[in-house]
Amino acid sequence: MKVLVTDPIADAGIDLLRESGHEVETGYDLAGEALLAAVEGVHALIVRSGTEVTRDVIEAADDLVIVGR
Repeated sequence: MKVLVTDPIADAGIDLLRESGHEVETGYDLAGEALLAAVEGVHALIVRSGTEVTRDVIEAADDLVIVGR
């Protein structure tokens, strides 16, 4: 599963995802068109309060299965 983490989380969390076999990309401070491009092909999106998940973001993420906060 391809996971995009858009706000800083503990390194242990990212390590756990990778150890579980997930492909993890980080893209901190993404917004606007950059965020829309980054979510293409992503299955899971992990955000915190720094990322606004709008309708446009969800529509741009055709493969999105889950958003975690």
